[in-house]
Amino acid sequence: MGFAKKNVLNLLDDMSNVQVRVEIMANGKAVPYFDSTNHEIEPDIYHLKEMDEQGVKIVTCNKALTVHGITREELYPFVKVVPAGVSELVKKQNEGYAYIYI
Repeated sequence: MGFAKKNVLNLLDDMSNVQVRVEIMANGKAVPYFDSTNHEIEPDIYHLKEMDEQGVKIVTCNKALTVHGITREELYPFVKVVPAGVSELVKKQNEGYAYIYI
């Protein structure tokens, strides 16, 4: 998650004079990073929360939550759930988003 965080913060800093919409979507193996009860993985919650406050949408895949046995209630409060990560990617690309895989 550190690499993604740095990329997003660099993007927001570099494009501060331009309106950009950024969404971080966790899918597959990345989903446990947003599980607030998983103490084996300690993401930099301060920066995730800070990005959320700056308008970065942070979402995760409902199907991957099910696979990992994670409930919505166990997610950090700023994480939104989408039905399927792959569908979210397709929708966002059709809206003009650029897809950056990290």
